[in-house]
Formats: sequence, C-alpha cells, structure tokens
Amino acid sequence: MSGRLPNIFSAKTKIKSAEMNAVLNYLLNLPQGIMFNGYISRTVSSNNLTVAIKTLAGNDPSEADPVNVRINNTIYSITSALSFTLNAGTNYFGAGGIYFQAQQIDYFVYIGYRASTSTVFLGMARTPNGVVYSDFNTVNTHENYLAYSGAAPAATDCVEVVGRLNATLGPTASFNWSLPAASVIVNHPIFHTRTLGTNIVPTWNSTPPSTPTTLAIYWIIGSTLFFRYRQYCTGAGTTNTQVSWPLPFTPANLTASSSEIPLVGYVSTGATSVDPNTWAITFIYGNSTIYQDFASCSAKCAMVAGQYDIAVS
Repeated sequence: MSGRLPNIFSAKTKIKSAEMNAVLNYLLNLPQGIMFNGYISRTVSSNNLTVAIKTLAGNDPSEADPVNVRINNTIYSITSALSFTLNAGTNYFGAGGIYFQAQQIDYFVYIGYRASTSTVFLGMARTPNGVVYSDFNTVNTHENYLAYSGAAPAATDCVEVVGRLNATLGPTASFNWSLPAASVIVNHPIFHTRTLGTNIVPTWNSTPPSTPTTLAIYWIIGSTLFFRYRQYCTGAGTTNTQVSWPLPFTPANLTASSSEIPLVGYVSTGATSVDPNTWAITFIYGNSTIYQDFASCSAKCAMVAGQYDIAVS
C-alpha cells in the first residue's frame, strides 16, 4: 500500500465512536489497559482527593474528543467526564492508620466495564492484581478496597490497571488527603509500586534499646509484598528475649499455627555480631506480626526482611 493514511484524528474529520474503535483496533491493536488520547489526573481541594481521566488536551472526554481504552478484549470509548472524589474524614484503604499515616502511597488506577449499564467506571486500589470487582473488598477502610465512580460494580465486572498515582492520607481524625511534593503518575499499565516507607517500629519484650534509628520499607510486585525492617540503637536494651514487627499487609492463605513465610534476619548486641534465629509468623487482630525469639541479651540491633503473598478480599 502506498500513500499516506488520512488524518482521522483531525478536528475536521467526523468519525463515530464505533468507527474510531474499529480503526484503533485495526491500526493500533491496543494492549489491555492502554488508554489512547487519555491520562490520569489527581487533584486535592479542601482536603478531598479527586481522580479523573482527561484527554491529552486537558479536557473531559467528549463525543468529539474521546478517550479509548481496551478492557479485556474490547475497546471502549469514554465520551463524557469520568472521575470520583474521596472526601476527607474516612480512613480509606487503611492508609490513615498508624503504619501509613502521612506516608505517600502508590495507588493503582483501574478502568472497568459495568455490564449492567454498558458503561465504564474509574477505580483506584492499593494492589495491582485485580481482574474482576470481586477481587477487592467492599469495605472502604480495608487495605484491598477498590474506590470507584458511579454505582457499585457487579462481582464479575472486568477491570484493567491503566496506571498509577501517588497520594497521602493524613492521620485520624481528620484523614485529610494531600499530594506529595513530587508528582509520580504513570499513564500505562503497571503492576509494581516504588519502594515506600512506613511508620512501623519494633516492640521489645523487656527494656528496649535507646536512641533508635528505624528503617521500615516495603514494595509490591503483582500479588507479592516485599519488606525490609531494621532498627539500630546507640544504647543497649536489658534482658530482651523477643522482638516483634507488624506486617504492612495481611498475608494470604496463612494460619498462625502452621505457616511460615521466607524470612532472613538477626538480633545483635552490636552493629556486626549477630545471633541468627528462625523468624515465625503469628497473627493479631486485623493484621500480622513477626516474632523473633532469641537468647537473653542486651540487644542493640534487629533486622528482618522477607516476602509474602497479599491476601485477597
């Protein structure tokens, strides 16, 4: 074939959404989750977070300027404003709890298809492994909640990750939303977070070491969470025999009596001499805690790192 293709995206060219979808499907064969002519917008006003899909011109989608997206094996046109707002005052996703409050979090942005009304909806979650709405929890304070626009989706409604954004939820009781100084918005399917911080600190079962410096980080890749904790103190504790750390997400398919997760770690009376031990997992209400037992010592340092599957709804 010779010659140039017509500029079907010109403002002078009139083309129906169905025709546009056919052209896109033929010319571009959009991969799942890819948006054409769209990007993710997130803003905060009066401490409330609004997430929206905009056209590349910065406007709401319209019949004349649609955003197209592939969900499962179908390309859909977004031809009107698509957004949702999460108001301050609610501990959405558990993100304002003690482990995460005032820490920036990477949220995965979804677009789904609501079969009952033949419309698309916009969503946001902390995990990237949702395929249908029933993969999420319906409680808005749950770590695996999916926020969404419009009416509640059906359990079997399909969703696709279309990108990622960062935002911060403040602590109780205000639970105010804010945006980090550095905007990190990804406008294509992505299934991992960056390395993120938490407010997690260890608990010692006797007099704790003094003047601590604590590192508690995690990152998510697909359905797996990786974490690394370390606390070093300039002053030693007294006759400790156990140190424990909360986990940032609920593990999947584990029981307190029979399951362990892959872990490495140590407890030390100094910066280098270590006392390796087995770290077992046990459960407390609403989350999990790692406990390490060791011979009584005046410990200064503790470290643990590992990975585990994230629980579904």
